[in-house]
Amino acid sequence: MAADSVRVERWACIMAGGLGKRFWPLSRRTRPKHLLPVVGAQTMLRLTAERLATLVGWDHVLVVTNLEQAAEVRAQLPDLSPTQVVAEPMGRNTAACVGLGLRWLELHGHRRSFAGFFPSDHVVRDLTGFRRCVERGWDLADGGSIVAFGIAPDRPETGYGYIRAGSPLNEGVIPRAFAVRSFHEKPDRVRAEQWVSSGEYFWNSGMFVARVEVLWQELADCLPETARTLIDLGGSLTDDSLEAQRERYVSLRGVSIDEGVMERSRRMAVVESSFGWDDVGSWEAASHYWPISDADNRVLGADVAMVDCDGCRVRSDGMLVALVGMHDVVVVQTGDAVLVCPRNRAQDVKALVEKLEKETAGRYL
Repeated sequence: MAADSVRVERWACIMAGGLGKRFWPLSRRTRPKHLLPVVGAQTMLRLTAERLATLVGWDHVLVVTNLEQAAEVRAQLPDLSPTQVVAEPMGRNTAACVGLGLRWLELHGHRRSFAGFFPSDHVVRDLTGFRRCVERGWDLADGGSIVAFGIAPDRPETGYGYIRAGSPLNEGVIPRAFAVRSFHEKPDRVRAEQWVSSGEYFWNSGMFVARVEVLWQELADCLPETARTLIDLGGSLTDDSLEAQRERYVSLRGVSIDEGVMERSRRMAVVESSFGWDDVGSWEAASHYWPISDADNRVLGADVAMVDCDGCRVRSDGMLVALVGMHDVVVVQTGDAVLVCPRNRAQDVKALVEKLEKETAGRYL
């Protein structure tokens, strides 16, 4: 493409290929967490897209999903043209997802533009604060940094990854921006307490911005085989062309963008962010957004009856759910399955789904 046709714009790329196993039985392979109304009336994907459209406009939103989910993604986001939804033949983790989004932007003349990558299934409560933080990220990325958004922790959370901040950057120009010293996976309780008390660590929100050419070069340096494979996919990146490249795509290394690129890059920066962020990683977390009744019970759905219950989280999908004398349990009812577990075991639903994969040949998945 000619140099004078290369445009410098801002794009928001939604990563929408996950399965959301912790939200079974509502979440299934073709309708995972981000395609469902987990926290309210709208789906997580729709909420994310609307939030990002206020930043860049609908014509600058890109979604990377997979072929199983592509039709539903397009149906939920009619504001996008069909070509703004790119479908992987199969999920290969977030490095491939990000790489495919970058490749699409490059092929459409945006290698000098800015790209932000955002998970499709997170909650942001403070939209003004979100826009302010992303603007700070764009400003820092203009100097060649890959900018992550770190959430100031208010508790020793063991369900999130962490970012350790280094020296301040651009003091007086971009407040609360730091070099990144290191990324860390989910810690145990003791380590989480140490990190939070140190004041040096942020939760890793999974959101980041960069110039397209900068992030692509870092991906090519850190994961050269991934970059070469994505280039070899060709120039159309339509559903049909990508499906035809399934055998080539399956050879991609299934690695996260954090592990594959960010932990190895010297360009990483982090902006301290406060915008009411929540990755909503379990039914227990989702229930915080449901209506609360007496005795700290939270219910989503009309067909629920309780006697002498407290601290329960109940979601009904059209069938009566009745509880007597229950305390601190999660109950989720769908058309063909019912989940019951203690609230403090809600994260373990993923292990249950993996057991069902082996024992039921995917019948309930």
